[in-house]
Amino acid sequence: MFEHPRRVVLLIDYDNLQICASRDTPGRDLQLTPVVNLAQRYGTVVLARAYAEWNLSTERLAVYKAGIEPAFAPVLRTESDRSGKSLADTVMVAEGMDMLWTLQP
Repeated sequence: MFEHPRRVVLLIDYDNLQICASRDTPGRDLQLTPVVNLAQRYGTVVLARAYAEWNLSTERLAVYKAGIEPAFAPVLRTESDRSGKSLADTVMVAEGMDMLWTLQP
């Protein structure tokens, strides 16, 4: 029986990845190439997207240079919470469900 090549979709909550990277490797820039390389070990990456509000163009450019599409995910802010809550996880779930249908063989 013919086996289809495995296709991989890489969805990244960039803010959470950045927080963990700065905690685990303080003073070093976030390296996205190892993340992409890890995803490629599971199959062909057909879509790679990182979700954030993208206030810094340097971060957005670094993501793009790593072969990952920067995708907008707003931060919900209230008067009592100026830092807000990222909606990246909500956007990722919604888009991930859509991708299950649009990218199926």
